[in-house]
Amino acid sequence: WRTYSDWRTVGLVLLGVVVFTTVLNILGWILSAAFLFWIICYALGSKRPGFDAGVSLLFASAIQLAFNAGLGLNLPSGFLGGLL
Repeated sequence: WRTYSDWRTVGLVLLGVVVFTTVLNILGWILSAAFLFWIICYALGSKRPGFDAGVSLLFASAIQLAFNAGLGLNLPSGFLGGLL
């Protein structure tokens, strides 16, 4: 049995997490989480970047609503806080 590590995927996911934590307070939860979800889809081999971006935005928005409405917790809103 031969196994190997996919260092490209590991590196892209790690890069996504670092960028997410860096820009979370600036961009807010929805945009930074959508980027994180999108980069993980890309790292895992998805061939549909437009679809992935749409699903990522939808999923990040649903999590924002669940935390705010369901749990009463506020996630960082970033610069979108004054617009929404």
